[in-house]
Amino acid sequence: MTQTKQLAMYEKMEKSAYNLQVNVEKMLKIGKMSYTDDEAGKAAQENDTKNLLKGIQDFVADFNEVYNDLYDIGGVSNLAYKKTLDSVVSANEDALKEIGITVSKSGELCIDEKVLEKADLEKVKDLFAKEGGFADKIGDKMKIVEQGASNSLTTLSKLYGATSTYNKYGASNSYFNGNGYYNFNYGNYGSNSGWYF
Repeated sequence: MTQTKQLAMYEKMEKSAYNLQVNVEKMLKIGKMSYTDDEAGKAAQENDTKNLLKGIQDFVADFNEVYNDLYDIGGVSNLAYKKTLDSVVSANEDALKEIGITVSKSGELCIDEKVLEKADLEKVKDLFAKEGGFADKIGDKMKIVEQGASNSLTTLSKLYGATSTYNKYGASNSYFNGNGYYNFNYGNYGSNSGWYF
């Protein structure tokens, strides 16, 4: 794997691991909501349910991104992180299947959207919008993955003599200017910045 590609993959993995955590926080907030029995309450609940289902789709996309990057980059730490994710998924596999989410042979999560939309909302919330549930546990593991990717980027940047202007506010990173030039722009990450070299 080229130096540039390795750096790019760690950045992508760090970003997806961070996004997944933000998304889990949003879904947990939905799980804590209570609704009135009037029209406004029903409308709010419908809207939150729609946002929860969208959150699950984003969660799966970010999970698969990180999962595949861990495998592709390889190394002892990354494969250990992958194994940890596998154990959380396998412990919840039957419950996930009930709401339309299955695990592929390669370990990725796959959504059957029609099954998910018709699934028992309380079962969906137990997995994705409840503290200590599946999504919350994966979010905790992603904190470790994010930190690992951050540390690897710091180490690789020093090793390769590359410079990064990356932070969670969004910035473009360029490595090896003029020689295998890459440019990434990740947009706005939110205000949680603690990621400097």
